Amino acid sequence: MKLLERPSPKIILKRCAELGLGQDAVADALGVNARTVDRWEEGKAEPNEGALRALDKLEEACKLALGLFKKDEAREWFR
Repeated sequence: MKLLERPSPKIILKRCAELGLGQDAVADALGVNARTVDRWEEGKAEPNEGALRALDKLEEACKLALGLFKKDEAREWFR
C-alpha cells in the first residue's frame, strides 16, 4: 500500500491565503512566529513534524470551509 504524500507547506499556505488567512493568522493558528511561516513559504525552512500535523489540520479546516460556504462566507468563518 502506497502512503499518500502530504501537500507541501507552500500549497497549504496558498490555500489558506485564498481564504484571506495571512501569515499572522496562520502563525497564530499553528502557535509559531509569522517569520517562521514566511520562511516555509520561501522554502528556506521546513516545518517540523508537529507543525506539519497542524498544517494538515488547518488545510482540512480550509477545505471544509470552502465546501460548506461560499468563498466570502468561508473567509468570515475563519475570522
